[in-house]
Amino acid sequence: MNAPDPGLDLAMLRGLRAPSAKAGPGAVADILTRIEAHLARHDGYVAFSGGKDSLIVLALARRVEPDVPVVFFDSGLDYPETYDYLTELARTRKRV
Repeated sequence: MNAPDPGLDLAMLRGLRAPSAKAGPGAVADILTRIEAHLARHDGYVAFSGGKDSLIVLALARRVEPDVPVVFFDSGLDYPETYDYLTELARTRKRV
């Protein structure tokens, strides 16, 4: 019997946050492989807040699927600059 595919395992991803030998090009390649496998099995999207973390997630996801849908939850509490940035990103579909 085969072990289940961990997909985008949260514990594994958290483990990559700590600086280590694992956090190198091999780790990025592994994450890209997992994103690709996940998107092949499921409809996916990137939840984008405009912050640094979601910017990295968007950049990684677009390396796998350039047209991955991007969603933003508008709480009405963000800085005006965030909305300006989101508008520019949507207008240009700027590669990050």
